Amino acid sequence: MREIFKTSKIKYLFFTILLFIFTACEGFNFEFNGDLRAHIEEDVGVTYSFYEYPDLNSQHIDKILITGKTISNSDFPSYVHDDTLLVGWQYLCNSETGSKQMPNYFTFNEKNYINSIRPGITDESLYAIWKKKCTITFVTNWPGVELDPVIMPEGDLLQWPNVERQGNWVLWNWCTDKELTQWYNFSEPVTGDMTLYGRWVEVRTITYHKNDGSGEETHWDYQINTENVFADYMFRPRDGYGFMGWSDTPSGGVKKYPGDSFTITQDMDFYAVWSSDLVTVTYIDKYGAFPNKKVRVARNSRYSVGHAYSDDDSRYTDLGEIWVASGKTIYGYDESANVPMVNGAPNVKYSRWGWYETPDNQGQWRGSNYITITSNKTFYVYWDDMIVEGGDVLVGITFEESPDSDIPGLVSGPTVSGSTYTFTATTGYDEYRWYFDGVYQSSSSTNVLEIGTGALFPGIYNITLVVRQGTDYYSWQGTLTKS
Repeated sequence: MREIFKTSKIKYLFFTILLFIFTACEGFNFEFNGDLRAHIEEDVGVTYSFYEYPDLNSQHIDKILITGKTISNSDFPSYVHDDTLLVGWQYLCNSETGSKQMPNYFTFNEKNYINSIRPGITDESLYAIWKKKCTITFVTNWPGVELDPVIMPEGDLLQWPNVERQGNWVLWNWCTDKELTQWYNFSEPVTGDMTLYGRWVEVRTITYHKNDGSGEETHWDYQINTENVFADYMFRPRDGYGFMGWSDTPSGGVKKYPGDSFTITQDMDFYAVWSSDLVTVTYIDKYGAFPNKKVRVARNSRYSVGHAYSDDDSRYTDLGEIWVASGKTIYGYDESANVPMVNGAPNVKYSRWGWYETPDNQGQWRGSNYITITSNKTFYVYWDDMIVEGGDVLVGITFEESPDSDIPGLVSGPTVSGSTYTFTATTGYDEYRWYFDGVYQSSSSTNVLEIGTGALFPGIYNITLVVRQGTDYYSWQGTLTKS
């Protein structure tokens, strides 16, 4: 085996040099026989096998790739199923054709699927990741306005389908029922086919002016004859000044603060009011992954805890949109660096989503964490994967075995300990290969797989086990859902 690998390296180096000379000569218009070029490319090529499933007995398409030449996933082969969608590719350990562990030939996208390949000198294998096909149909409820259906994989988030404004009417919500009473939650993963119905409302517009001499302004629509709240600041920071509130004239004092309620009947204009008397709000990441974030705001202004300017100062927004970490999201804020755990969660005073704890310890919904700020403040940032501590069991986790498994009942469980879910397969097989949402779990070559669910976002995750008995391979599949 060592001699074969040594020969392959020498052969690769020889033909790489030859191909370089060939390419350089092309630059000087020397002519080479086309057969020679094809022969060179064939000799420096490797075979990549693209399997339909993580099973070496499944259908596969072989593709010759040139060593050292990058190929993107858009050039990978494709399979088509009626009820499922091919959403990505993962590496398939295949001792018959290539490495026994994943080589460093790949780049990955945000879903950890293979994004591109820069082949080495060994033949390799990949397998397709499948998700259930979901068709989303839209009924706009406005004559002449139609949208094409969206076909997407189960577990992904549906993007809001934009529809043009019709005069003073705006498509305000998408609903799951014809009566337009049940709003669809776009933060929940899609689980199957559905029809969404458009709910239109009549609106009026507030034009918010930055009022610093720049002429900058933005326009927000509000539903008529219903209670609304004034917007928070939305422009870039103004050097040396902090935002106080909104006035109905360019030179007036504060008439409305962010979060104040109102009912609109006509288009209006409001102007930012500024103050040079500033205080500093500092955010400290409890994990220490992000540098401290400082925000300069006006003293005695109404400030929403958890809001800051983006790193490039282009927008004023929720800190959770600025500090983005894989597998976790901001849970809330507190002036204490060591809050106790209550019911399995950090007992922060300010939730990211606006749950504010009043002095009598009775939670009250504020719509946002607005406080009147009079002096410098420091807040510690707590994350959602701190929720499970000391063996508390997470709720909202379900598991279902797939009817497509070759051996139903091959895996038992899961058993639960805290946020860890343990799956145990029947013993007696020669090899076990576990995959979690398409990612090979190299640490789980036994019949047991442990999955930590604390840092998982809500969604649907596929669990696959491929077992080998002699030369025969069998697969088992199931889905883990976190809601």
